[in-house]
Amino acid sequence: MNIEKIIEQYSAMVLRLARGVLHNIEDARDVSQDVFMVLLRTPNIDNYEGWLYRTTIRRAINFYKQNQSRKAREKNQKTKLEQSACDKLEQQEQLEILQKKIIALPEGQRAVFLLRHQVNLPIKKIAEMLHVTEGTVKKQLSRALVNLGKESHGRL
Repeated sequence: MNIEKIIEQYSAMVLRLARGVLHNIEDARDVSQDVFMVLLRTPNIDNYEGWLYRTTIRRAINFYKQNQSRKAREKNQKTKLEQSACDKLEQQEQLEILQKKIIALPEGQRAVFLLRHQVNLPIKKIAEMLHVTEGTVKKQLSRALVNLGKESHGRL
């Protein structure tokens, strides 16, 4: 049988079957086109209607599974991106809270804290810079950490 006649005779059936499985006309058209491309490469078919029926159903189911897998991956990726954005927002909020707490520290505690934890200076160097003893630096740093709270200290 001539391929044009086969396509003309069975294209509506193939499209209807694919649409029945996929519930989407665009996807059904893609599957129908795929089925007829496979038909062109398949020699010696005895029963075109049966072959087209089986091939269409198989191709539509495979298309559906692949599409579901792709959608699941996209959803998973979207969820990860949303979670990442939420995490960054939460971190930003926590950082702003910590910055406000640092600003609210008494001047001596704030200076010692910033020099130690943001500039990473050793206690001895801080004592020299501020013209105080190392014991005073340690005491100021300890009080600053208490005032900032243990939660904030864990993030330093």
